[in-house]
Amino acid sequence: MERCRYDYRYDEHGQALIVEWNDNNLVYMGTNCHKITPVNMVQRRSKRETRIIEVQQPNVIAEYNRCMEVLIVWIKISTPIKLVFG
Repeated sequence: MERCRYDYRYDEHGQALIVEWNDNNLVYMGTNCHKITPVNMVQRRSKRETRIIEVQQPNVIAEYNRCMEVLIVWIKISTPIKLVFG
């Protein structure tokens, strides 16, 4: 599969979605609460063209990235602060 292309399938009831997206590596994602649309435009560095290019990213991948950013902030906030006295 060519880089930054995606393919997807819904189950027979239209409730579960499986997405295959090729960024630098193949990414597989399954969900029952997000949809494939809207398709977002994101920037990626192209080694072949040695510049930044805009590519399509399915909504389910963008939502995963957004939720992971929130989780990382939550982990940083909830981690106890270690005080060091000199």
